[in-house]
Amino acid sequence: MDNMRPCECGKTCPALSNDTATSLLLPMPIAMIISNQHKCFERARAQAIRGGFDGNRVHRVPAEFVDDNETVLACCPRGKCGQGRRSKPSRRSHIDGIARAHRRAWKYVGAVAMPAVIFEDDIEYIGEPADSAYAVRRCLVAGSCDAAYLGVAVNSWLLSHAYLVTPRAASLLLNLTREQCNFHGQDYTLQALCTGGAKRVHLDCHLPPRGAYRRDMVGWGLFVQNQRRVPSYMRLVNDARGHSNYSREQAENFMRC
Repeated sequence: MDNMRPCECGKTCPALSNDTATSLLLPMPIAMIISNQHKCFERARAQAIRGGFDGNRVHRVPAEFVDDNETVLACCPRGKCGQGRRSKPSRRSHIDGIARAHRRAWKYVGAVAMPAVIFEDDIEYIGEPADSAYAVRRCLVAGSCDAAYLGVAVNSWLLSHAYLVTPRAASLLLNLTREQCNFHGQDYTLQALCTGGAKRVHLDCHLPPRGAYRRDMVGWGLFVQNQRRVPSYMRLVNDARGHSNYSREQAENFMRC
């Protein structure tokens, strides 16, 4: 029982209904995994397949590395980014690197005009076989659904390590983020759109339908984060480089998986 909490609806999930039965006839969308290394991508791809995605429709989105010098030149007047942890160049470059990779995925969703699921490469699937199909398809048949989280943080912070995004949501996310000088991460932006924190725009977002969790993982839902086996790409780089600048080539040499 350590890896399960009851669904909010009080029923076994997925709760079968006429809408669910109809939605199960729909194909699963493509999935994109943000990863800087082939080994990490293949590990995450295996988790996506466990979650019901077609392995032939799971694609890699290269991770992005932004060095501190680039951040200082573009985002910090007079060579200073301000005081506090969130203003440090290493933190700002970390945010921009992750945002760039997610933005590349959102641009693809807009170009093909079809929904897609976006993963980061530390995902671990802990749901039942039919759960992710139910979660994805219930959003796609809802009509008003713009995004669906397949996992969130333990405190219900809406992280962006596993989520379905529609073309409308992808367009709004692109408009509210930038290639450089993002002060908040893309997970903050997506949460603001889902919870009404963004001005004048709002997305209809679904939470995971199943309250599964494991004590050795980060978050709850269907896909959680296995940060023990797969250390965060940018966190690993930032911890290693300390106060000195780090090159893209050095970052790519980290073996994470």
